[in-house]
Amino acid sequence: MQKISAEAASELGIPFVSWGVVTVILPDGFSFDDIEKSFIKELNALLRFYAIRGALNGVVRSLQSLEIFKLFTGLGEPAFAPQSLIPSLSKFELSVKRVRLEIEKNE
Repeated sequence: MQKISAEAASELGIPFVSWGVVTVILPDGFSFDDIEKSFIKELNALLRFYAIRGALNGVVRSLQSLEIFKLFTGLGEPAFAPQSLIPSLSKFELSVKRVRLEIEKNE
């Protein structure tokens, strides 16, 4: 579903904010397909714990909202692709780390 939404946003010329690993994909920047998807394994490992799915989803949606707020207001620096925000849960303590995603080489 994210791929379809990212393609539609690109065609409309508007930014797309991804779910899970939160990154802002600009229409004239990297595409959704360019971004390395290895982060999905880490996220899926977290989602195995049914008890935290709702909380994790709430955190990710809040991060998405914050990135959109930054785009509209110009306050702060959005995590433009390949920069990304990744929620992490270690020993049931939530943290958010800013990482640089790898870009897939399409040859």
